[in-house]
Amino acid sequence: QTSLGKIAFVLCDMDTVPAGDEKKWKYPPFSAKVVDNKLYGRGSLDMKSSLAAMVFAMKALSKVELKGNLIFTAVVDEEPGAYSEIGTKFLLKQGIKGDACIVGEPGTKKICIGCKGGYRLKVITRGVSLHTGSSSWEKKEKGINAVTKMAKILLALEKLKLKYKPVKIFNGRKPVITPGTLIKGGSGINVVPDYCEATIDIRLMPGQTKAQVKKEILNCIDKLKQKDPQLQAEIQDLMFVPSVYIPKKRKGCKNLRKKCKVYS
Repeated sequence: QTSLGKIAFVLCDMDTVPAGDEKKWKYPPFSAKVVDNKLYGRGSLDMKSSLAAMVFAMKALSKVELKGNLIFTAVVDEEPGAYSEIGTKFLLKQGIKGDACIVGEPGTKKICIGCKGGYRLKVITRGVSLHTGSSSWEKKEKGINAVTKMAKILLALEKLKLKYKPVKIFNGRKPVITPGTLIKGGSGINVVPDYCEATIDIRLMPGQTKAQVKKEILNCIDKLKQKDPQLQAEIQDLMFVPSVYIPKKRKGCKNLRKKCKVYS
């Protein structure tokens, strides 16, 4: 029986991050090699193990009369972020809703009742294109390198400390800015770049709003502009998801704590 409400979900994602350089793997990433009773491969932990466990749990529970409905969902396109239109958001738009959801994210050996938020944005810098062999560039009379201007911003953001209020259940965790996760700029090896764009990934704590964080980012860039009048920059929002958590005293959380067991 379930006391999680009239409708409860168990959810796993089916996609994985890229395998990277397969030569660096101890075992081929898509071989599902079993060694010493452990399965090795891309996605074996995140999160095919949870997916398999939930499938078998659903089979076992099919023989039990529940107080409500239990729905198993296996979604795609989770890894890039919560803005995907073909993952969990697609199900929500179809009107599929519930009172509670257990997500099979692995790795903590704990019942997690909270999650950091995410803010992703793009920074664009603009310069003035010029041939790198010209005397005007040599003398710094003309030309502005948009890539080196971007470097100033990325290095400044890396040092930026975002304002936040610590939350006890997050055990000392804090916001994290990772600047320059993707970078694109320049049109030729012998041309001063007049354009550069870089993505910024920010992980948020409860209470941090999009407006607040965006203001802190803009203030950081404005300080750089005051020191360097040639720096031209703008930011574009890509995705924002607030940090969330539920009270640990909630009935569903208490029941999970009673029933869960950690296997090392």
